[in-house]
Amino acid sequence: MKKLLFLLALLLNAVWASAQFSGSGTGTKSDPYLIFNPIQLNQIRGFLNKSDVYFKVMSDIDLTDWIADNNPTQGWQPIGTSSSPFKGTIDGGGHTISGLVINRTSTEDVGFFAAINGATIKNITINGDVTGKSAIGGIAGYAVGCTFSECNYHGNINGMTNVGGIVGYSYAYTSTFVSCTVDAKITASGENTGGIVGYSNGGSTVNITSCFTYGTISGSKYVGGLAGHINKHTISESGAIMDITSINGYVGGIIGSSEPDDSGITRKVVHCFCIGDIHSDGDNVGGIIGYDYGGGYSTYYSSSNLSNCYYSGNISGKDNVGGIVGYAHHSQINKCYSVGSISGNTNVGGIAGYLCERSSSYRPTITSCVAINSDVNAITSGAGRIFGKKDAGNIGQTGSQTGNLGLGTCRVVVNGVLQSIEDGEQNGTSTGRSTLKVRGTYQAIGWNFNDDWNILDTECYPYAKTQMAPPVIESGCNSGSTLVTGKSTNGGTVYLKTNGKTYSGKVTANHWEIATAPLQGGAKVEVYADDAAQIQSYIVTQDITYAGKGTQDNPYQLYTAADLAGANGNYYFKLMNDIDLTDYIAANSPTTGWTPIGKGGSVMANFDGDGHTVSGLWINSTEDYVGLFSNASGATIKNLKVIAASGKKVKGGNYTGGIIGRCYNGTIENCSFKGNVEGKNYTGGIVGSDDDSQNIKNKVNGNVTGANNVGGIAGYTGGGSITKAMYNGSVQSSAGSAYVGGIAGSSKSAISQCY
Repeated sequence: MKKLLFLLALLLNAVWASAQFSGSGTGTKSDPYLIFNPIQLNQIRGFLNKSDVYFKVMSDIDLTDWIADNNPTQGWQPIGTSSSPFKGTIDGGGHTISGLVINRTSTEDVGFFAAINGATIKNITINGDVTGKSAIGGIAGYAVGCTFSECNYHGNINGMTNVGGIVGYSYAYTSTFVSCTVDAKITASGENTGGIVGYSNGGSTVNITSCFTYGTISGSKYVGGLAGHINKHTISESGAIMDITSINGYVGGIIGSSEPDDSGITRKVVHCFCIGDIHSDGDNVGGIIGYDYGGGYSTYYSSSNLSNCYYSGNISGKDNVGGIVGYAHHSQINKCYSVGSISGNTNVGGIAGYLCERSSSYRPTITSCVAINSDVNAITSGAGRIFGKKDAGNIGQTGSQTGNLGLGTCRVVVNGVLQSIEDGEQNGTSTGRSTLKVRGTYQAIGWNFNDDWNILDTECYPYAKTQMAPPVIESGCNSGSTLVTGKSTNGGTVYLKTNGKTYSGKVTANHWEIATAPLQGGAKVEVYADDAAQIQSYIVTQDITYAGKGTQDNPYQLYTAADLAGANGNYYFKLMNDIDLTDYIAANSPTTGWTPIGKGGSVMANFDGDGHTVSGLWINSTEDYVGLFSNASGATIKNLKVIAASGKKVKGGNYTGGIIGRCYNGTIENCSFKGNVEGKNYTGGIVGSDDDSQNIKNKVNGNVTGANNVGGIAGYTGGGSITKAMYNGSVQSSAGSAYVGGIAGSSKSAISQCY
């Protein structure tokens, strides 16, 4: 009787199981359920909480018609719940599920799967558009101890918090990602956003190997090219090729924030890279990790190992901004490099922004690293080629195998003043560009080109073993040029980006050439190589030069508004004719008006207007350092006439002037401004703040309005002189008590022969 009941139970169970799945297979490892269509794909949800069930996708599946027929408003119903997750195995067989649409803005745990636990998802590509509230992922919203192998997501992902390209929220145990790719626009209005995983809690370990992300990613806080906010982790042989934006900081090219709450755990990022621009209005911004803190509580400290990583692009943030790590606490940074431009408010460095010490036993280190940044700019304080500020830390000894190298031509600027750089801990050993393209330079500080790096000797900087070699630009980067040429060793296609446009050209016999619209002087050309077989190369950047050589005897020649917009750098420039800014502003910045020359950096230019006029100028901004020019150190601006647009004004925050916001240790001579200027503190018709500068034969005809330190010629002068200046207009303060004057609001300068 018992035997009969047992056989009956088996039969009923088989009938029940077959009733849930309409296709072939028995769901075992050797005989998985075979999925050919959307109906069978949807039937996966009938096998929740079963760890021994197996599925295999047998063909590409388009969900478009199925979703339109079943739920055209909210789209696909994510599979599983946190209490009844999917626990089985799905083998995608290399196939693609396309047309996935989910629009559930008030729902948590959203993705193709809502929740999975102990599951294995492999060899599958999903193309979709996924929107949810919290715990949003392209593959799974919520995952507990799962394995993802060769999983790819292409499309869009939108949510509030805990948003990731593969998984939104990784909870407890270990989640492993191997050979996964995300090519998407990922957007979150809240915290924890990552290209692979958005957030992992304190009990979760995240292992990422050979994974790559492309596209764009943005969020409020804790944003990373691979992971937003994670704790225990090992990330290796991976990269992010994307532009990354965070409103409130804690943003990095690989990890936004790493902050464990336990001691002795593993935290490694090795053989990784990020290519793309990173921007935040907040603190703790880094090319690899934004915020790297070695302990969640005062008694718990854990070392973080970053080695053989690089960043290529431009980084901007507020405080603690670094080419590799923004905020480093017990970070062990070894054999890493950054290339590009790094800017922030305070604590800005080519490798690390701020080295923090909370315990003498747990100090950050920077050894055998290389900073190849064109400029490091701190608006307020703390800037260096290697680091911005340190409480304490073990920095490689200059001249030793652990010593750090810094690009000799890097411009380090603090508060608009070009710094005099000496070799040492903060700036490394000064090294030229050509030397930094030689293998032996890196081998001398311990780099391994057999196992860790590749390089084209004398042609480029190091790059990852899995990557294509970068292309080399040979000619054509001149203002007005329409053809850029070069060479590339790997073949494939070379892409060129400039002024918001992208061009491409095939590589033939190691040579490429790309036709473009006329190039704009002062802008940049970015090129990279790509093909289907290898990872894209890093980006090679080159300035577009003007006619002339930029010297005193042969200055760069400016003919157009676009030429004028790019007149930044330690060179000599000459205006060749009158320029009307009206059309240029309308096309490029119709809301805020003209972007001051050198904004975000320091002009440090020598500019000769040659008696010509720049007309149509207007600015409507609340930012500081506003004028035709922004902020200059050691500059000469002369023989220039500027006229504001009819009915408009030059409006900014602190340090606002008709010609320039702030000039330090420079000369402004024989210049005139006609129009109205409005700012806050330090506002003047010619210059907002004129520190230790010579102000000679300058004229203003218009009204100047500000808060404190408001003057017809200069808001404030801290030394130097004002000679033969003429002002005609009214000077007004919006403050109850202020320094206001027809020539200068407040002055420590000699003022003579003025009217």
